[in-house]
Amino acid sequence: MCLDIQSGTLDFEYNTSDWIKSRPAVDDNNVYVASMDGEVSKLELTKKGYKERWKKKIGEHFIYGELELKDDNLLFADSDLYAYCLNTKDGKIKWRHSVIKSFMIDDYRVLTDQIAGGAYYESKPTAAQGKVFIGTPSGFVYAVDAETGEEKWKFEVGGAISGAPVIDGNKVYIGTEGGEEDFYCLDVNTGNLIWKQLVSWVWGSANVSDGLVYVPGVDGYVYCLEGETGAIVWRYRTERSTCSEP
Repeated sequence: MCLDIQSGTLDFEYNTSDWIKSRPAVDDNNVYVASMDGEVSKLELTKKGYKERWKKKIGEHFIYGELELKDDNLLFADSDLYAYCLNTKDGKIKWRHSVIKSFMIDDYRVLTDQIAGGAYYESKPTAAQGKVFIGTPSGFVYAVDAETGEEKWKFEVGGAISGAPVIDGNKVYIGTEGGEEDFYCLDVNTGNLIWKQLVSWVWGSANVSDGLVYVPGVDGYVYCLEGETGAIVWRYRTERSTCSEP
């Protein structure tokens, strides 16, 4: 549904074929929506409500994570451990990239990597500097070419990834869950480790401002780290686990 930002009154409703868990993406006068059954739609906002521009059935697998827009690309991942890039103009698939090692037997996909924390794929892809950065439940961070999906590098971390990779200059920041309690800083071009800092499991995405990295911890602390070194500047104790982006 769409509500008026000033009054909270209902502007329109749009019925999808299944529940919606991922946050819609918005650009100019368009809204992009993904439902749990793998269907993605583009709605153009009008004075009378909306006009459906296209609707695509991507597959039979759940879409849990948020949608990401970058130029004419709509990026997301599904529970079959594929990352997708759709053309926003017509909804056609530009590329898809498997984020776990697998092979096919009689049209059935067999996964060969160990999945940490199950196959619930909730990490949102992040597009920056001509690349798309993807965190996976199998414990890898991938960088792929934004236009072709060609893999540029990958780095193995110590647990599953639920939050979105955060890009700041030449650095990629990412936390993990279900394994080690380290927070990672990687080189944006090579994927090499710059530093890692012991904090806590991290379910949500970090945030960066003025050279400082703010990390939500499952242990109930919000951590402030030096972006260059990973040193802990301060931490603040909350009442419960912190899962949202600071």
